[in-house]
Amino acid sequence: RVVGDCPVSRFVSVPSRQDGAAAKILSGKRQQLQILSPTPAPAFAWPVALSPATATYTPNVVGPPGGGNAGRTGKGGGKGRRQAGREYRDDGHPAEPPLNPEDVGLGRYAEWQASMPRVSDELRYSVRNVTADRLLEQLGCKERLASWEEFAATAQRALQNIKGLDSLPLAIQKQMQKVHLFASETTSQPASGQERYLLGQFDCLCVPARADYNASFMPIAPTAGAAAAGDPLKAAAAVEAGQGGTPDCDGASGFRGWFWVVHSAAPNIGESEEADDFGAYSEQVPAAPAAPSGAQGPAGAPGSPRGSPDSPTDANQPQRRLHEDRYVADMARLWRASLIAMGRLEVGEAIVFPFGMGAFLRHLGQNDSRYNDPRAMRKLRRRVADELMNAIVDLCCGGAAPASRAAQRAAAKVQPPVKAVAAKARPGPAHVHLCLVCANAESVENHNCFVEAAASAFRVCQGLSEVLRLRRNVDTLQLAHDLIGQDGGGERSLKVGILNGANRELVGNHWFEDGARFAIDENLHRRSASLARAALLLNFDTEPRRRRPMQLAENVRFFGGSVMPLGGLPAAGTRGGCCKRRSNREGTSGQSKAKAKANLGKCTKGHELKPWKATGGWCNRCKREVKPGEQVMDCRPCDYFVCSACTSQQDLPAATAGAAAPGRPPP
Repeated sequence: RVVGDCPVSRFVSVPSRQDGAAAKILSGKRQQLQILSPTPAPAFAWPVALSPATATYTPNVVGPPGGGNAGRTGKGGGKGRRQAGREYRDDGHPAEPPLNPEDVGLGRYAEWQASMPRVSDELRYSVRNVTADRLLEQLGCKERLASWEEFAATAQRALQNIKGLDSLPLAIQKQMQKVHLFASETTSQPASGQERYLLGQFDCLCVPARADYNASFMPIAPTAGAAAAGDPLKAAAAVEAGQGGTPDCDGASGFRGWFWVVHSAAPNIGESEEADDFGAYSEQVPAAPAAPSGAQGPAGAPGSPRGSPDSPTDANQPQRRLHEDRYVADMARLWRASLIAMGRLEVGEAIVFPFGMGAFLRHLGQNDSRYNDPRAMRKLRRRVADELMNAIVDLCCGGAAPASRAAQRAAAKVQPPVKAVAAKARPGPAHVHLCLVCANAESVENHNCFVEAAASAFRVCQGLSEVLRLRRNVDTLQLAHDLIGQDGGGERSLKVGILNGANRELVGNHWFEDGARFAIDENLHRRSASLARAALLLNFDTEPRRRRPMQLAENVRFFGGSVMPLGGLPAAGTRGGCCKRRSNREGTSGQSKAKAKANLGKCTKGHELKPWKATGGWCNRCKREVKPGEQVMDCRPCDYFVCSACTSQQDLPAATAGAAAPGRPPP
């Protein structure tokens, strides 16, 4: 980067102790982040070049090379990204150059960085260790970790001491009471291992959190008050705590500086040959699928079963082929669900990224050899990108603009332009910040697909330029912190939302372990103790296990959060359209209504429902809260029930009072 006219290296060397306070990572048994301070000075302040908030990351709001930044030096990507890029190219994917938005009529990036920050594994896992220690301390656990391997066992012991919301410190109580679960109806396409899923296929779990570490895994700088106190040890301790000298949400500032993290899970159809969701999004064919569009190639090209001349796959063996339309339709539904959920929370600034288009698509060719063809894979990525733009146009821009000038004039006669825009309900956020990475062939391909999709959508909806903000090589957590900080953390607090690619079995996945060096889910939790502690409580475990169908809703309610249905979505497996399209359970034709009525008497596994008197819980179909004593149709083995609003009265004979009730607290 450049400070004034002076280029600064991507790494900042630690000066001698005589030069003042300096941040340094000490490797040791615990590998924790420590702040060294010299002899106390009369007044403490971080040197400008060493400020943890600015030493390795400075937002750049000007354009890409060719637009005034040709001489800017950047921060290189990690070894893992380069290795992933080589593997992607080795599979036959060409390394295309990043597409400049200005070249397709979109204007300049809202923010541009040459590359993502380089973070060493030592620093990454040191921050993880500090977060794990702080999380346990915030839960009231007096044990301290000697190594990261002890976190799971220590956290389990801490969970055993939680008997209810009152067992938690006041700050965590306030945070958990703000958690929202926007639940969708159960789908008819179960994936492998569905009994271990905690997060529903189209659910959005919204958790308030704040950033403790920036894009470079450096602590957020101390507040002005801590620095002005003249005590370098206290200020350094605040930075070491990763809290920037800011109290928790139970203090006088409340949720000032906090934002929403929206957990949503994309289908895993291509992480490996055992991808969890490929079976649900594929259909069996009698022979190996042929190359798309009749394309032919040599051995190892798209025509061969696995894209390899040495593949042992028998051409006569039944194969599975991706049902692309079904997959794209559900990705469209996920885009819309996340934007609608943010709109319900009154989020004005939504932050999204190429959701589910990394590891979950990378090796799709191993399951369906057609996608060894780079053209087929790129087409699929572009279709997913198009669905995001369609969702933004429908939910955030008020729909596509009239195609012709005559249509525009006719629309203007109906009502004045200002009132017309104001009258139009926009259930989504006011702005959508799309963070795109250009680190390797795969990420550049994603970048270009989204830029092309945005340009195509802009041609039919001019209002997209007022909503969409393209940001290149910008960290989502850093961006959320910066957006809130633009007004001092006041008016935009809890008005910014980050979309997180969640794991359906475990919120935050195994953030407390090694691995997943570049996964957005794990790295968000490693840099935010408030986010990590909420994940632990909502999981009520540190490992995936068999879950009841409404387990997550029960956990949210147990800790005082809110559970509500997420409407305004197209039916599962159908192409997304206007946000006003009916949901699956409402039906759109006589045939669908008849099918829905026929299925009222069975649970998702086909078991017959029987009369039951509930003692509390939530309907598995409409997600409505059921009061104690209400008559329902229930499946005891599956812990599944349907409320009276979802079935007719003649289907509800007199029910016997039951003992166990749906909606019990976490085990």
